[in-house]
Amino acid sequence: MSRRSATNLLAHGKRGGDSLIGGPNKVTDSEKFEAQGRAYSGLKEAKSNIATLRTSMEAYRKRLHDSVSSITRFLENPAAIGGDGQTMAEYIKSIYRSLRNDQFEANADELAREVQRESDLQKLIDNF
Repeated sequence: MSRRSATNLLAHGKRGGDSLIGGPNKVTDSEKFEAQGRAYSGLKEAKSNIATLRTSMEAYRKRLHDSVSSITRFLENPAAIGGDGQTMAEYIKSIYRSLRNDQFEANADELAREVQRESDLQKLIDNF
């Protein structure tokens, strides 16, 4: 049974009929126990995913922050040449290329989904 099925089971009963609040399609204790286990497992997974995504985005934020001084130096003297013979223009372009993150948008969407899933599962668990 998937986590979504566990959530649906608790919300709508075994056959998708009445909710757990009452009605003929009440969930058995074993089904409820299984659904609770899946909800707890899903919550743990969501928290782990959130931590991973936050760490990745925090590292990216730090790289962006660290690039500010390089951009400032470039703007102060765009024609400067570094100790290694590289122009500031080439250096700043290499920084820009290193800052590209093709996964940023997907990670932002996934983080938002995982935070919502965590919230939904926590509410479900609180109502057990």
